[in-house]
Amino acid sequence: MMDAVFYFSFYDSDTGETLSLYGFNMAVPRDLLAAIDVDALEEITEELESEYGVHDWSSRPTDQVFGIGYTTYEVPELKIPELMTKWREHFISVLGEEYVTEVVRLDAVSLEDVDDEGIYQAISELL
Repeated sequence: MMDAVFYFSFYDSDTGETLSLYGFNMAVPRDLLAAIDVDALEEITEELESEYGVHDWSSRPTDQVFGIGYTTYEVPELKIPELMTKWREHFISVLGEEYVTEVVRLDAVSLEDVDDEGIYQAISELL
């Protein structure tokens, strides 16, 4: 198994301030890592971008945790929970529900300069 994290930072386009950061952790069987890499996510990313707004890649990789991170200023704040639910459902369909945690909201400001492993740890502390 490989520890993995999916997270999304949401910014206010007028002020440039971080509104929120949401994420969830995953335990990924090594034989399924290719099923969640950036190329494998292209179709779902395009689908969700057309529905919610642009997803900018913002992962900060480490060797310890496989990270998938996005940033956006286009997704309306009220749509964030819905979007995160759709992403979680996608990963459940690939990995199985037992390998995907619940979505949690994080303190975005304190995690601004943290890598994928730090975000994974922050999520783990809230579960």
